[in-house]
Amino acid sequence: MGDGTDSSNLHHPELYFHDGNFVIIAQDAAKKTDRIHFRVHQSILSKHSQVFKDMFTLPGPPVDAQEFYDGVPSVEVNDDPQDMAKFLTILYEPFTPPIAKDEPDAAFTMFGVLKLADKFMVEPLKEIIMSHIHFDWPKSLKKWDQKQEEYRARFKRQNQSPPRLWAPDPVSVIQFARFYDPTLLPLVFYQLSTLRREDIGDTREVFCDPPRTIARWNLLSPQDEICIERGRHAMMIWIMREFDIRPFEIWVCPGTHDCHLRIKVRLVEVHRRIMRNADPLEMLERLTDIDEDEGDFNDNEYWSGEMPDGICEDCDMKWKKSIPPIRARLFNSLRSFFPTG
Repeated sequence: MGDGTDSSNLHHPELYFHDGNFVIIAQDAAKKTDRIHFRVHQSILSKHSQVFKDMFTLPGPPVDAQEFYDGVPSVEVNDDPQDMAKFLTILYEPFTPPIAKDEPDAAFTMFGVLKLADKFMVEPLKEIIMSHIHFDWPKSLKKWDQKQEEYRARFKRQNQSPPRLWAPDPVSVIQFARFYDPTLLPLVFYQLSTLRREDIGDTREVFCDPPRTIARWNLLSPQDEICIERGRHAMMIWIMREFDIRPFEIWVCPGTHDCHLRIKVRLVEVHRRIMRNADPLEMLERLTDIDEDEGDFNDNEYWSGEMPDGICEDCDMKWKKSIPPIRARLFNSLRSFFPTG
């Protein structure tokens, strides 16, 4: 019997209970991991998992046909031992939250656990992980904006150097979305399209407060890279067309000012800044934040060059009211720019 010295019979240091009555032998063949043995209690597994409950209560094969290890029944599973260790630890510690409330990387760190919760029908754990990830990727523009503000605040509160991850890595969410919720993919691909890749000479400007989150670009497939680039190109064309149609082209000032000429100049500047900037949604949000006294955007550390001033108060208000509907239509159109099927 295994004593923990043979590399093929490694016992997990914390999850091998000598009074346990069931052994799970985990090895991920694709990753060529070690075979790790977990000696656990059937009562704990049955309490949380319908699959294990059925396994232990329904009639099984004759005793002489069952697999045993260290004197107790055993089962071999093709799962990553590290994921299995996390999964079993959660089952044994039900009063400890499986995910920290502000953990931004759950889609990466908990994906293996999610698959195990799905496989063994531990529905509460599955729901906790999925809800956490969904909460980080809201499907309404209002909640999306709130999340971006939350990430900015989270970054500013940090004192670590280098700072810990303050926002989700979009690449790591792709595998979750493909398995469990493909409707997240347009949001994920959009976010990836806003990240500047310095490794390939990307020169687009990004807002530096905070700097953009990192992405595990090495996990991105060539097909996904193509989807992101095509989506960004289609999105830029769409935005340009939005600003080229009414009411901008036939702008009518309620007074006697020449605001229609100034609006045309402003549109030229908008086109320039849209193309230079990495994040269209954030860019459009800042288009409504014009300082009439300075004739520029309030974020003077970012912007270079002045936005034309001299537009009358009525036209300026009309301008500011025209931008939010464009932002909303852009957000609601992401699935057409980044199709998932």
